[in-house]
Amino acid sequence: MICQMRKEVRDVLNGEGIAIGGALALSDCRIYNEGLLARKMPDCQSVLLFAVPYYNGEHFRRNVSLYAAARDYHLYFSLLEKRLIPKLQTIYPNQKFAVTSDHSPIDERDAALKLGLGVKGDNHLVITKPYGSYIFLAEVLSTLPAKEYYEDGKILPLRKEIECLHCGACQKACPSPDACLSAITQKKGELSEEEIQKMMQSGIVWGCDVCQTVCPMNRDVPITPIPFFKEDMIYELTYEMVERMPKEKFKDRAFSFRGRQTILRNLKLYEDTK
Repeated sequence: MICQMRKEVRDVLNGEGIAIGGALALSDCRIYNEGLLARKMPDCQSVLLFAVPYYNGEHFRRNVSLYAAARDYHLYFSLLEKRLIPKLQTIYPNQKFAVTSDHSPIDERDAALKLGLGVKGDNHLVITKPYGSYIFLAEVLSTLPAKEYYEDGKILPLRKEIECLHCGACQKACPSPDACLSAITQKKGELSEEEIQKMMQSGIVWGCDVCQTVCPMNRDVPITPIPFFKEDMIYELTYEMVERMPKEKFKDRAFSFRGRQTILRNLKLYEDTK
């Protein structure tokens, strides 16, 4: 999937277990946050976008989304930036680079689709081959022109290898089509009775994977080759576990995003109904 790119760049990404990527001129990206872009890299010319697989197999005794079973993926991208940038600067001296993910100045899904890294599923997720939708999108902002990432200096969108089946499985299985269940589990303060009921029926206290687990395009996806997403896993939380978790360990988990009281509230609701 990154075969058109310059060999040195391919080697850097492949060395990180990243096999899906491409570069796009900033002018071809949809800018979400001009202020963030100005702070991160005001003279940005291009975006090196890539997909990071995190799937580590299904675990039937779990009450958190698979993406949150590992340590917080923001930690991974912080570590990745420290490894990637020196290597890219060796290939491209006198250029500037910065890694962003999730909190990004660009529409990552739009850029991924323009590059042909995947297709848009009916669940609004980017579906890739071979990792399905179990991926994080991230990018390297750079002062480097996008064409310089390619062997012949010519940017060609990758050929789409898959298409959404439009089978309707994700819509039929969605437990909360009017308000994403993942957003409900992350909501601060009190939940409505309807929100509580939806969360209790799902058995998930953080996030929601339903539209991914029922998707036929996510069947038989390979395990991620990236060690970070296979280490220090927590698939099932309890109130006592989270309450006693040391502050430093807690803040390293994705479910710490909305503070300890939010996840404890969800766990108490869940355990009170058992």
